[in-house]
Amino acid sequence: MLAIYERVLSTNQVEVHAAKIETLEYFHGMLNKQINLVERRVIWDERVPGEEKIHSLFEPHVEWLYKGKSNKRVELGHNILVASDQWGFIVDHLVVEKQAEQAEESSKTFKKLRHKHSAVESDINRLEHHGLDRCLDKGLKAFKRYCALGVLAANPR
Repeated sequence: MLAIYERVLSTNQVEVHAAKIETLEYFHGMLNKQINLVERRVIWDERVPGEEKIHSLFEPHVEWLYKGKSNKRVELGHNILVASDQWGFIVDHLVVEKQAEQAEESSKTFKKLRHKHSAVESDINRLEHHGLDRCLDKGLKAFKRYCALGVLAANPR
């Protein structure tokens, strides 16, 4: 890092390379964080909490999603809350940025309520069919925009 700074400073082109330096600083910081996590987990045999783990260097806002399904497939992203009316028209949606507590979701009451709302599965399937199964945009703001556009595309049948 120091060699890059010295070269940029010696050529007096700091403004030209500001974005590249910022990107390098970001990845250098993430590398140091990852080394720290590995050291804590492997060398010190410490259990690292989920909120401290890095799931993606390029999309740091993503979360590890627990769906409660029998197959333990890895899914990264954000949960989306969807509200629809009696005709299946999606009237509201919300991108959940922080995962809810898992203990709360595993309670008997939560499981009972979840099974009563099986109609939401058709909304989820429709949204996935209209492109919300995979977001190719980068960043949280772009993800929220992508979800809003997916809801918009799924509504007119």
